[in-house]
Amino acid sequence: MRDIKILDCTLRDGGYVNENNFGYENIIKIKKALEKVGIDIIECGYIMDDKTIYDKDVTEYKTFEDFKEEQQVVYDGSNIYSLMLLGEKYKIENLPESDDERNLIRMTFHKHSLDKAVEYAKIIQAKGYNLFVQPTVTMSYNEQEIIDMLKVLNKEVNPYGVAIVDTFGQMNPEDVMFLTSLFDKHLNKDILLGFHPHNNLQNAYANAITFITNAKEERSIVVDSSILGMGRGAGNLPTELIVEYLNKNYDKNYDILPLLDVTDEIIGKIKEENDWGYSLPYYLSAINACHPSYIIHFLERKTISAADINNLIQRIRLDKKTEYDKSYAEEIYRVYNSVPIDDTEAKKKLNNLIDGKELVLIGPGKSIVDYKDQIEDKLNSSNIFSISINSFDMFDTDAVFFSNKKRYEAATKKDKKNKLLFLTSNIKSKPEEDSLIFDYEGALTKGKSISDSSLLMLLNIIKEQSPKEITLIGFDGFSTEKDNFYNKRSGYTLNEEYIKSLNDTIKNAINAYKEEVKIKFLTPSKYMEESRR
Repeated sequence: MRDIKILDCTLRDGGYVNENNFGYENIIKIKKALEKVGIDIIECGYIMDDKTIYDKDVTEYKTFEDFKEEQQVVYDGSNIYSLMLLGEKYKIENLPESDDERNLIRMTFHKHSLDKAVEYAKIIQAKGYNLFVQPTVTMSYNEQEIIDMLKVLNKEVNPYGVAIVDTFGQMNPEDVMFLTSLFDKHLNKDILLGFHPHNNLQNAYANAITFITNAKEERSIVVDSSILGMGRGAGNLPTELIVEYLNKNYDKNYDILPLLDVTDEIIGKIKEENDWGYSLPYYLSAINACHPSYIIHFLERKTISAADINNLIQRIRLDKKTEYDKSYAEEIYRVYNSVPIDDTEAKKKLNNLIDGKELVLIGPGKSIVDYKDQIEDKLNSSNIFSISINSFDMFDTDAVFFSNKKRYEAATKKDKKNKLLFLTSNIKSKPEEDSLIFDYEGALTKGKSISDSSLLMLLNIIKEQSPKEITLIGFDGFSTEKDNFYNKRSGYTLNEEYIKSLNDTIKNAINAYKEEVKIKFLTPSKYMEESRR
């Protein structure tokens, strides 16, 4: 019988979904279920050198001894247990000696850090651990680079295993066939060959089968999977699918029932709260061979279309694509949107429109529904100039301001007819009839990670005109709920960290503006209390 193993990484790779916080009882149940299934290698989490506070609910461990004690690991069967070490991010001097030669560490490394990976590998092995190396983003290597890498690993390390890692889920079966043949040819015969698929293009199952059927029969191989495909974004190869395939086609005897039980009791419930599966960000990540956090970063802004995001990804430098750099992402986003123009005349015309008047700015918060009568009264009062932001269909205002390209493009031509438009230059760079164009770069809030809030950009433009007073309507503040807006069609979900940053940025800016301009709220707002003097 061919030596084909399954490595289940639910408690490690699946932990990206829930920040590794499965809860202690669930951790034990998942591990024991995988033992009953007969999974060959069970990856139970991370070994972290900075894990100073014990938390039994989280699959992160300071040492193997802590892990084995916390997870009630007893080597009384055929199961092997592994922990992952994140290559160059780990301080290797903090790794203690191993008390058991069966302890397995999987170590990741990037192409540019092979020398350091070899150094780390030797130390890990010298301390008594079995070692499995994971060359991250294997598709980023060319053929000769793979051959050279394998020669180094063969000679300098000769590890327990080496994996083909489809980090961005970009591989198709033809890629897997080529890489399997290449690794088979150049990897020492006694080294286990692994395959770690991701499901960005829905190819994980097909790729796994391709790997199994194309690896040489005399080669021991291992395929990574997770229960229900649990994993970041598009997820992984589902364990229940691959073990069933092996049972039917390779006379394996994995017990499926424990997987069904733990899926029903634990993993299915996690999926209801933290969904994973095929999605646009991870599709774009795969086709562009780019770290998915860049796509998520751009999508999170809710300002540009998927086509724009795809164009934006093309601008990411090759050496930046495989490792996410938030500051770099923000810079190329800003540059992509910046279309420098001279808006001196536009500002003069704006000043003539608002000179000596109270400005009424209307946002799309759902509070405008409950305050409709008060808002209508305000709009009918004398000596005001009213501006709606990113929407035509709220109220009949004197002008409509758009800095959000996605919102502008979603507005219909019928809506735009006979409206005075204020636009930033990321949308249009040349004015048309009944429009004023303002420089995008000049309207940004300088020095802030979130600098293109439409409200803040408009305030930056108009405060130069020294308005008499500003009344804010419908700027409720953001929450994790989808119904942040009065119009449900405009709704979208934002993650908690981004919401906090966005709300804090707007609060602080309004507080700063109040030093120069009198600002008041007509509708309730998360920014209101903090912005009072």
